[in-house]
Amino acid sequence: MKSSAKKVELAPYDDLFSTEESRQDAKLEKVREIPLSELHPFKNHPFKVKDDEAMMETADSIKQYGVLVPAIARPDPEGGYELVAGHRRHRASELAEKETMPVIVRDLDDDVATILELNQDATLSLYASTDIGIHYEGWTLEDTKKFWNNYGITNDDAIESIFELIVEEPAHYLKYYVGYMEFVDLKEKAQETYGSAYSDIAFHKALLSIGPAPFSIIETYLDDYYLPDAAPQ
Repeated sequence: MKSSAKKVELAPYDDLFSTEESRQDAKLEKVREIPLSELHPFKNHPFKVKDDEAMMETADSIKQYGVLVPAIARPDPEGGYELVAGHRRHRASELAEKETMPVIVRDLDDDVATILELNQDATLSLYASTDIGIHYEGWTLEDTKKFWNNYGITNDDAIESIFELIVEEPAHYLKYYVGYMEFVDLKEKAQETYGSAYSDIAFHKALLSIGPAPFSIIETYLDDYYLPDAAPQ
């Protein structure tokens, strides 16, 4: 069976932002169960944690399966731990009435912590790609392991849990992929419409100005909010 997992060429996070020595040290890290009360948000983190439908779905999943991917935190000199990655999992664990969650504790400076926090967007894309791989490409567990291994995720138990969850809940991440494709289509239409007057900055400012709305509404009113002057000169 041909697996599209082999097509992935992006380097793992650790290969991009760490040394061989630090990667060897990382192998010694242990996942610890830390009380939720001892974990608090990374300062100025850019992610909004809302008790919306998606959060309720995550909480339900944690009730049934637990937290599959450990959070990452660093020691706080004032006590407890500062969450670098896993803010949504932390809140979902609270809603699931858990007392602890799995965490990897690392000593990180502010710059590295910020890079690692932003890298969590990539983790969500891995889930979406795995969903598509399993239900469209027909990936097996071994295919899924190879795919995650490409990104430095080598915990077989965690990957197997992710595989089983996605098998039991097909297309769980499809809505995110569909939304992404809608944005790509809208962007291509804007490029055709505005030609040399198009810029990503003006396009994104228009989207933010319109605010949350169905894609059909955004497409209808994009022209009213698209300001070529927002493009760099």
